[in-house]
Amino acid sequence: MYIWIGCDISPRFTEFREKIIALSDELGLDKTVFNFPQHISLKIVFDTEEEIAKHCIKDIIELLKAEKPFTVKITDMERREGIIWLKTEQHERLKYLHEELDEIGKSYAVKPDKLDKEFIFHTTLAMDGDETKLDEAYEKLQGIPYPDEVKINTFLVAHSTDKVNFKVDRRIKVK
Repeated sequence: MYIWIGCDISPRFTEFREKIIALSDELGLDKTVFNFPQHISLKIVFDTEEEIAKHCIKDIIELLKAEKPFTVKITDMERREGIIWLKTEQHERLKYLHEELDEIGKSYAVKPDKLDKEFIFHTTLAMDGDETKLDEAYEKLQGIPYPDEVKINTFLVAHSTDKVNFKVDRRIKVK
């Protein structure tokens, strides 16, 4: 079972995301990115047995429930191999939560994902294996304004059995 954790930023991205979906339809991009609400990932995934996952999720929820809302700035749009994302500032709370989630994983002997080693906080806009289509999407996205900061007050905990189709199990709104 795979566990994923992120910050829900959907409310600030509703209009922008609609434009991205339309662009993805136009260019025939991979739709996997839309399996989630718009978010900033805190952990790529925990890959563990279902019984251990239940305990991990309990600890993850307790960690996130103790948080207070905070704001994160969006720094710029980046095009990387197979992906277009909006990069966020290196925020201390995001970094703290990522590290604490790593510790929860380690306490259950969960190996970190290779992408967690040099984690870059971001929100994914588009993904595809066709670099030509992504280049075109990146160019078209340049003219669409996006929010320059987001308030983090809701966290998401999701699971998957195939690492593709995730179901959000918990929405944790903090005050």
